[in-house]
Amino acid sequence: MIIRSNSIILASDLSPAFFPQNDFAQYKKGFFPLAIVNNLSFDVQNTRSRSKQVGSQFFAQESLQYSPVVNLSFDYVSSLSFENENLLNFFFRANEFFESNFKNTNSYAANLYFLVSDLEHYDFINRIISKGNLNGVDAICFGNCYLNSYSLSLPSVGLPVSKVQMQAVNMEMKRINGNTLVVPAVNLAVGNQESGCPLLLETGSFIQNLQRLNTATGNHPILPTKNSTYFQISTENLQVPSTAFAPFNNCAIDSLELSFGIDRENSYGFGSDFIYDSKIKFPILGSLNVNLVNLNFNTGEGTLTGVMKNESGYNLEMTFSGVNSPAKTLKINNAKLNSHSYSIDYSNYLTSNFAFDFQCNESTGVASKWSYVESLSGALFSNETQRLLDVNGSGLFAGSAVAPTPTPTPTPTPPSPEPIAYVFNYSQDSETEACSYFPTSTYYSIALNLVTGSVLYDDDGLSNLANPGYYANQGIVYYIEAPHDGVIASINACPPAPPPTPPPTPPPTPTPTPPPPPPTPFIPPVGQFDILEAIVTEDGLGISIAFSVSYYADSYSIYRSEDGGSTYILLQDNLSFGNNPYIDYTVLGGGVGTPNYYTYYMYSVNGFNSTTTQAVTVGIE
Repeated sequence: MIIRSNSIILASDLSPAFFPQNDFAQYKKGFFPLAIVNNLSFDVQNTRSRSKQVGSQFFAQESLQYSPVVNLSFDYVSSLSFENENLLNFFFRANEFFESNFKNTNSYAANLYFLVSDLEHYDFINRIISKGNLNGVDAICFGNCYLNSYSLSLPSVGLPVSKVQMQAVNMEMKRINGNTLVVPAVNLAVGNQESGCPLLLETGSFIQNLQRLNTATGNHPILPTKNSTYFQISTENLQVPSTAFAPFNNCAIDSLELSFGIDRENSYGFGSDFIYDSKIKFPILGSLNVNLVNLNFNTGEGTLTGVMKNESGYNLEMTFSGVNSPAKTLKINNAKLNSHSYSIDYSNYLTSNFAFDFQCNESTGVASKWSYVESLSGALFSNETQRLLDVNGSGLFAGSAVAPTPTPTPTPTPPSPEPIAYVFNYSQDSETEACSYFPTSTYYSIALNLVTGSVLYDDDGLSNLANPGYYANQGIVYYIEAPHDGVIASINACPPAPPPTPPPTPPPTPTPTPPPPPPTPFIPPVGQFDILEAIVTEDGLGISIAFSVSYYADSYSIYRSEDGGSTYILLQDNLSFGNNPYIDYTVLGGGVGTPNYYTYYMYSVNGFNSTTTQAVTVGIE
């Protein structure tokens, strides 16, 4: 029978690829469908060691030097949620501040499962749903997969595509039967698969996530490019003579392509034929190609040699947003212009290509955050090639010197920001009273960090402005003066505590009286500190953890356990109270009736002492 594929579903489990079996974990969990794959290819290269000897026309020795390495590549239609990238080792951080996409990725490895069928993918998905299991499905499985390259292509016409190349240590082909699957991963420390946890195929959770890939139901979260992808550069025009690089005003972006090539160093150890580890050889070189349709020129430095004096670096940002969805923003730092080219004929517009290179590591180069788009800033993609958007992005240049008057379109109203709770000691009269420990009250603001000019409210509905007076928190006092209710006028440190009253001087005696001991320095306590709530978020993508203030605390840390509190890992360090609540987006649901349970506790420290909360357990289906 000829093997024919009309659909390939890519699924993955979580890092680490090999999970040892013990008393706390009988099964490995996290079987998650990522995407409908457009293309899949893989090859296996054997590395042989050969030696000759005198007097013979044959090799004296010809044997495999190491276990073969599997090179695989595939591509899929990009998703707005970027969950695929998070499971393939190019992390889109779910933070309110920019953080490197390659942070803590050096030893990340997962297993990939390609489910193959001769059915069209609509029918393939519906067959799995109707059966309620994966029995009889053919799978090509790759173990210990490391990311080698990633690219994201965003055309103005057509669908966005992500292309991935990975290196795997092991490969298996099998037919799924039952509710468990032997993972293809190898225990790289010893070079075998013994004592590894089998993967639990939680079909309820798998099918629930699989329905998101079914484009027939309209649930596939395809990354939109029209009216929802924005690009901006730190300067409107480049240092060199070129076409004008000013989106909306002088050019329209026809396509973007972002790519990363990741070099790795494979390590081999004694007693094992397999790769012991595959470390990233930082820095990673990233590239961004931008294709433009142009209207004007930019003089730059006047000559190409101007760039030799002091080459500029450019900061670039791309924001992706859907309707009523949190926007994901990628920021590229210090990109260098590598090349620029141009093309024009008598009947078309002038087009150009700009290629930027930039270096990345675990702290800088390319970073991401989640936020909401507040205004249009950058170049809106057009779904018509060889057309130029007008200044407002709502009309099209027809090639004449004067653009037609655009029809105004309503500006979308950004979502209202969520209020942030702050706990303060309040005094109407003095800083000293406010800097005492009790009593406390909760106030609200939309500012992530309170500064001069920030507004405080008495209620989370942001309808009642805070009264004039002094508000103290963790050794800082904020002053609101009348009649400017609610507006912080100044910020100062709390006044130091008065020194202790010295004891009375004893009457003079022939023996000299020693001086009194110096006062004991004030060591601030950390104070009361609790997890207020840990709930599943409304969109079901994470667990929200709100925590109370800890007086004089410098930072907070959060720890998570997936085995009921027997073992914990550090989930996030150096949190500030401005990160409250903290949302853990790395959890997975277990399915209806079989939730996955996660246990959390938090820890605060001020350099002198610390406080730890009680553990809280949350289940997510």
